[in-house]
Parts: sequence; C-alpha cells; structure tokens
Amino acid sequence: MSQTSALIISYHPIDFEFVYQLAADLKNAGLPVWLDQLDSNQTSESERTDILLDASGLIAVLSPDYAEAEFPKADLQFAHTRELPVIAVVVRALPAKQSYAHVPAQFLLDFTHWRDERDYRTRLDRLYSTIKARVPLPPTSVEDAETRYLRSLIARLTGHIGNLEFLPVYRQNSQPLAERPSSKVLALWGRLNPLTYTDPETGISSGVLSLAEAFEKHPRLLVSGAPGTGKTAVLERLALDLAAARLNAPEDIEIPPAIPLLLPVTEWNLNLNAEDFIRASWSLASDPVELAAEGQVVPIFDGLNELGANAEWAAEQIKAYLASESAPMYLLISCRTDHAPRFAFDLPRVEVGAW
Repeated sequence: MSQTSALIISYHPIDFEFVYQLAADLKNAGLPVWLDQLDSNQTSESERTDILLDASGLIAVLSPDYAEAEFPKADLQFAHTRELPVIAVVVRALPAKQSYAHVPAQFLLDFTHWRDERDYRTRLDRLYSTIKARVPLPPTSVEDAETRYLRSLIARLTGHIGNLEFLPVYRQNSQPLAERPSSKVLALWGRLNPLTYTDPETGISSGVLSLAEAFEKHPRLLVSGAPGTGKTAVLERLALDLAAARLNAPEDIEIPPAIPLLLPVTEWNLNLNAEDFIRASWSLASDPVELAAEGQVVPIFDGLNELGANAEWAAEQIKAYLASESAPMYLLISCRTDHAPRFAFDLPRVEVGAW
C-alpha cells in the first residue's frame, strides 16, 4: 500500500493487542491506515519520518505508558508542526495529571472498555465518523471479505505475539521508554521449539526445522507435545504465515496458498459434527468444507484433549470427516502427547519439544 495520505497510528508497544485490532478494523472499513510493525516490521526512524511527511492525519492511542514515553511526544509535535489532524483514542485510563496539549478534548475517544465487543464496535463507528469528518482522505473502497478476514486474523495473531513480548518487559521496567522499540520476537515466535516428525508406517522419527516443513510434505498432521511446550504457538505461527502468504499472493497465481481456519476445540458445540463445527466457525459466505476439500482452506483443530470426557467423541467426528466424501486436502490437529494414543489417528505426527 502506498503510504501517501495514510493515517498514521502512534502508540506504545504495551498496547499492541488493541492497536493491531484497531488498525485491521479501520483498514477493513476502507481507510488508508499505516501501522509500523504491521505494514513494515523494520521501519527505521528516518523512514517513519518520510511516511509522516506524507501523512493525512495521526491517530494517537493514549495510555499512561504512552504519556510517559519520550518517542510519542515527537509524533504529536510533528503532527502539530505540520498542522495534521490528530484524533486520539484512550485505551487505558489516564491520570488527571497527564494532558495532551496537541489533542483537542472533543477528539478524545474513550476505548477503555474495548474488550467488550458491543462497546468496541459502537466506539469504532464513532471513530470512523470522526475520521471521515476531520481528515482529508483520498477516495477508497472496502476490500473483499476474504482480504478482511485474513487481515483481521493476522492482526489478532500478531497482537497476541506483542502481548507475550512487551507486557512482561514493561511491567518489570519502571523507566519510561526513550526510544521506539521494535519487535524482536515476531520473526522467531513459534519457530524455536525443537520438532520431531514420526512416520506412522515405519515409526521412524527425524527432526524437522519447522511445522511448515513437515506440513509441506504431509498435508494432514497430528501435532502433539507435553503441557506448556507451545503447541498452540507452533500452530498459530503456521496459521500466521499461511494467512500472510494468501493475503500477499499475486492475483494471477494459479494455486494460491490455503486459508487457515483456527478451530479451538473448546469452542466445539457438541451438537455439531466436524463439518458443521467448521461451518459455524467460518465468517465468510462460502462453504469452508467445500473449500477445504479443494485445498483452499486448512482446518486446524487445536487442543483436542481439552474437551475432557468428550475428547474421544470429537476424535471420532474428525476421523469420520477424514473418511467422508468431503474430506479436507489439508488438516492439522493438536493434542497432548499422553492423550495421542487413545485418539488413534492414523496420521503423520510432529512432536513439539520445549525450548
């Protein structure tokens, strides 16, 4: 995306999760939003300055940490000097002593209850209206539903990584940040665990560098590991990479990468079989079961053992799905190592070790 006339989001990394969701939702609404580590993970300060020079406005995500850090002040001062419209959203309550001279009070929007979906959507609509009224933007169009789905998935997973990386650091560090940090975890998250592939026919095991490597050779896999080893992180890493590959695939590509569909098994309505659980978890108008049979969707069943007494029932539902006429070309299942034998999946297996 060209950054000319983009809306720049200025934020503190501790608020990653909210910021990534906000950026994705505004982009999905057709607004030209730019977020450094979502649009370019390696943006230097000089490159950021060039982007700011072409910006049409600034969205400041306010929190106590944002107010205390030094680098956000430069963003606000820059916007003030350039006479750019500044719209602020408050993601965490601000102490009375903290003020923002460059943000008019009427353009402070309260998002402190953003985890309440209804409240968030109401305030998102208000923010959208405020942006349209205050910021001169070029004509834009809302992108297709698949692009919006992929962008939201990428933002959710990336924001989750940011939480894991930055929250512990800033909770232990009482000193305000002087410089804008960049993520050191994003490129490595879900890729550090030692992985062992076992062939179900020969029983021979060998190390693999990544789940993607095993998945490329074996499109249906069982992923197992001890509690806390990072099975979900390994699956989400693959989902993130698949989603990014699909989103960035050339329009004329003959066979585009498949779309990942994360299916936390704890959300399975036990009145549904596997196919209907997949359909109930899909947000697009198409039939994901048909798409999975064609190799366009990857169902990812995560945490099978977490269903407790119903886990074996769920395993039988998945086996029936794999044996049906609508069987998926690709599929991933995760469970704890000590539960894998009772599920008896006849699938190649990747064991996730601790790191």
